[in-house]
This record gives sequence, C-alpha cells and structure tokens, in this order.
Amino acid sequence: QNGETTSRDLVQAALSRISEIDTELINAVVVLDSERALAKSVEIDNLSSADKQKLPLAGVPITVKEHINVEGLPSTAGDPNACSDPSTSSAPVVLALQSAGAIIIG
Repeated sequence: QNGETTSRDLVQAALSRISEIDTELINAVVVLDSERALAKSVEIDNLSSADKQKLPLAGVPITVKEHINVEGLPSTAGDPNACSDPSTSSAPVVLALQSAGAIIIG
C-alpha cells in the first residue's frame, strides 16, 4: 500500500515461484489462473491510495484449494485428470477474499 512494490510484481513473483517448484510430484497448485490474476493485479495497481486503504488484502496473491469453487475455474479435488467444467459461481469464502482485494492465482 505504500508503493514499494506493485500488485503485479507480487502476482508475477508468486506465479514464477509456483512454476519453479510445483512439479508433478508436489502438484500443490493444480489449476493456475495466471491471465486473470495478472489482469486483476493491474486493476488493483491502478486504484487510488484511498481505495486501496479500503481493501485489507489489496493485491495479495493467494491460492484456493481446487475443491472450492472459483468462477471460471474447474474443480479437480487435487486430480488434474478429474477436471470438471468451469464453475459458474464462486464460493462465499472466495467472494469474501476477492471483496477484500485478494487476487486468486489458482
């Protein structure tokens, strides 16, 4: 919030780290939402300081277990071979995180 780094930088760093260490053996993040996460980070970065102050998690990248519905993402229950159709709505906990300014990266 003090401008030392951007939300886009945080999201890109998280995505890069996942790419580096999340191998098939770990498989901690089954479904990534890189494109939407990066777009949302730019939206957050473009908010005024006053608007960012209203969002306690402004620009913070987070992951959500894939058995919790996130609109537009499949629910896999941890098995990439069991991908369902993309969810048509997000779970209440996801909506609350997004309302607080968090950025769902996967």
